[in-house]
Amino acid sequence: MFFIGLALAGIVFLVWNSVPGFRYAAPHHLLSPNDRWTVPVNPRMTMLPCQDDAHSGASWIIHSDGLCHAEDAPGYAASASRPEFPPQPPPPQPHSLPIGTGALTVNASAYSWYEVPVPPRVSTVSITGHFTATGGTGNDIIVYILDGDGFVNFKNGHPASTFYNSGKVTTASISAVLPNAPTSYYLVLDNRFSLLTPKAVEMNATLNYMQ
Repeated sequence: MFFIGLALAGIVFLVWNSVPGFRYAAPHHLLSPNDRWTVPVNPRMTMLPCQDDAHSGASWIIHSDGLCHAEDAPGYAASASRPEFPPQPPPPQPHSLPIGTGALTVNASAYSWYEVPVPPRVSTVSITGHFTATGGTGNDIIVYILDGDGFVNFKNGHPASTFYNSGKVTTASISAVLPNAPTSYYLVLDNRFSLLTPKAVEMNATLNYMQ
């Protein structure tokens, strides 16, 4: 039985090897109209990258891309154009934009803020940083991060939803995960609870996103 199978395999190989144009070709080869693509189960790995054994006398040219193009074989027209693939967009890159860097003074019974615009087509948006307050008996400040609606409510003395609320503290880290939407957020330093004493705040904060 083994010898019968071996004999059949030999016959198939001889037939395959004798039919013009019925040859193994790597996917980047462009052959003449008489040729056919075929990828046998066990292709003949001895074939050179730029060899078309149906036209062994053809003069192949190796291009700068390292491929052989069938249209360069004199007397043989290419059967199809080389496949063109659309350019792939670059992978998203991390971006960090400074919001507030250094020291600022927040007056008594007042607040200061930074508007933080988020560009379109971004992901993984966040605000991170750190602050330290000095002044008065408590050396304290409140830091919020709000969206546009929250900031309007805050300015008018109404309850507001926040993405970050430090509470009244001397120093703390800032960490807020934000929606992936092109809008503006507001980093607010609130000293309205201090009727007489301004506060000096040392702060470093950044807007982070992938784009």
